[in-house]
Amino acid sequence: MKSIVIILILLLFVTFSTKEKDIGGNKGVILLDFNGYRTYHPIWGDTYFMKSSLNDSLRLEVQKNVVEHFKYFDVIITTEDSIFYRFPSDLRIRCVITSNALYLGESQIGGLSKYNSLYLKDTTPSVVSEPHIDINPRLVSDVIAHEVGHCLGLAHQSKWEPPLKVREYDIGDSLEAPIMGVSYLAKKGVWTKGINSFGQYQDDIEIISKTFRKIW
Repeated sequence: MKSIVIILILLLFVTFSTKEKDIGGNKGVILLDFNGYRTYHPIWGDTYFMKSSLNDSLRLEVQKNVVEHFKYFDVIITTEDSIFYRFPSDLRIRCVITSNALYLGESQIGGLSKYNSLYLKDTTPSVVSEPHIDINPRLVSDVIAHEVGHCLGLAHQSKWEPPLKVREYDIGDSLEAPIMGVSYLAKKGVWTKGINSFGQYQDDIEIISKTFRKIW
């Protein structure tokens, strides 16, 4: 009974925040798709991604965490297709969370997306693969934010010892690590400023705000 009450409270919280922001006329939307999805886009081919293995309580926790990551921006985080399709293709991002294993070459990976796809008006979805991530709502939400970041034009935050790049993914420290790096070993993933994988200065929040207006 206690677990049911907790789920209902979380559901009311997420539903309220989504409806409240929807009324305000948001700049964009990010859809968290846990229900399975078939894509015909060239990056994936004809592929069916199976539905997420997360239960309702964990899905709500993931959504709450993604809302936290994007709280600075004028964007809705939803699980409803009906809200997603209210927005034009260049203001909406679908992120599919799947129980499929995902590979890049021979390496199993946690997620994959098409870089800068939103600005190209490319509706290719991002995909987050649960088998490569501990089933931990915080880590799943960090990977979702990471892949959405790529859609918005963010590269990896890297570690450099000029003139050499010594690590593709900055791992931060035990407390905080870049969302656009790898945050698995830290307590919290955050948007950061630093030198990205192209050797360019990157302010994550500034770049995201070019599409999803900064509200704080």
